[in-house]
Amino acid sequence: MKIKWESAPITILENVFKYLGFRDRYHASQVCFQWYDAFYCPSLWSYLTIDGKVFTKKRKDMFMGPQKDVKHMFFESYLHCFGSKIRGIRFEPFDNYFNLYEFLFMISKYFDDFGTEAMPLLRSFEYAFFCIFDGNVTFGSGGRMLEVLVKTVRKLPSSVRRLELSNLFLSYYDSSMLLNSFCHLKHSLVVLNISNVTKDIRTASYTALLEMVNLERVSVSLLNISEPLIRALCCLPALREVCAIEDEFTQIFTLELMETQCPNELWAALTLTRCLTLEIHQDFSQPMLLLPKQCPFKRVTYRSKLRRLTIEDLMDLQKIFHATLREVYVETSYKTFCELYLPLQGFVSVPLLLQLEK
Repeated sequence: MKIKWESAPITILENVFKYLGFRDRYHASQVCFQWYDAFYCPSLWSYLTIDGKVFTKKRKDMFMGPQKDVKHMFFESYLHCFGSKIRGIRFEPFDNYFNLYEFLFMISKYFDDFGTEAMPLLRSFEYAFFCIFDGNVTFGSGGRMLEVLVKTVRKLPSSVRRLELSNLFLSYYDSSMLLNSFCHLKHSLVVLNISNVTKDIRTASYTALLEMVNLERVSVSLLNISEPLIRALCCLPALREVCAIEDEFTQIFTLELMETQCPNELWAALTLTRCLTLEIHQDFSQPMLLLPKQCPFKRVTYRSKLRRLTIEDLMDLQKIFHATLREVYVETSYKTFCELYLPLQGFVSVPLLLQLEK
């Protein structure tokens, strides 16, 4: 028996609509009543991703070339219609700072208008900034951009479980203001990612983390690992995993990273009941692995999509973390990992080496 598209079940149409953009979803909803009902399925609008392409329109500028302007009315209508169904908001890095500011401002205004009733199902908020470096100086992450970001984070509902604020490289004062902006989530926050949130390694303040009683996983950059941070993490009762991230920004602050030292007693206290993980986000260059050798990493994860793991990489890991390393994970596809087990002695087995050579 053949099923016509106009009488297809909502679950099938829902899966089809997930592959369509906002404009195509709207046009498809005008086909029939069944497709119109599928257009309003909550799962289609549960995750909002802002990448600089959605909710924008093209405009030609005779001096600057093609530009993209924010469609304010369209985005505000989206928030009013589907704001109560949103479960996650993700800001991907894009270089149009004006549009980024406008999106943050409208989300903050939406929280002001509806108060505690705005986005009651929101579980995650991810914000990754597009950094522009001139030497060791960053542009765009402070000032009014930081002001509207702090205002938005302060208005996040208490239902948020995951918070990511990465690649901001703020000063001491600005980073302290940002870290204190989510203190109201101290009972609900479970996963926190603050990698590269500050560029002042020795003077960064992490006192706001001491109130996160239910925090289970913290991700930081190698640049931000310091004695104050480790002391703050040791005081978290529910913490299970600490993840150190090595990315393309690590090479910019090589000297500061090599000078960072922490007592062995702090490392021992941190890893007593917690797992210390190293994530490598290097695509085109060799991993630097500049951390002091006393860092007791138990797990290493390669998230390089364009670079394949080689035997030399495993040998380097074996030499540096031979006393503690137990597991190595490699990203084989998008959000898919294969696990490579290392023997207790730290040597890689011959079949594993042959498999990596293929």
